[in-house]
This record gives sequence, structure tokens and C-alpha cells, in this order.
Amino acid sequence: MTAPSRDAAGQVHNRMPVFLTDDLDEWLDPARLDATQARGLAAHISKARDLIANELKVDQVDRRVNSVSRIDPA
Repeated sequence: MTAPSRDAAGQVHNRMPVFLTDDLDEWLDPARLDATQARGLAAHISKARDLIANELKVDQVDRRVNSVSRIDPA
């Protein structure tokens, strides 16, 4: 799952992962939730995403990192 990027992630891409913290079971089995609980879970995940986004940092790496043709066996 992705969402609009926040903070440092936006410097690299316009989307970022949605970070699931302690709510993984609810996301894997959403039938357990009624509509009100689902909206509350979505709001909670959005807040968690904002907190995690504030922790992200961007480090520039060599372009060879993304190229399988440039794998260095050494």
C-alpha cells in the first residue's frame, strides 16, 4: 500500500509506503471491523505514517546501486 509522500520521501518519489505498526492483523482481516472501526484504523495509520515520515532521511547513492548489470562480485 502506498500513500502520498511526506517529508524526506517526497524528495525521491511522490508516493511512499504505508507503514503498518501494531495494526497488521486488522489490515489483514478487515472483515472483523465495522465501518466506524475501519475509519478509525485508517486515521490511526495516517498518524503513524506521519510520525514515521518525520524519521526518514535521504542519502544520495551511486546510480550503480539500481543497476543489476553493474553488480560488483568483489
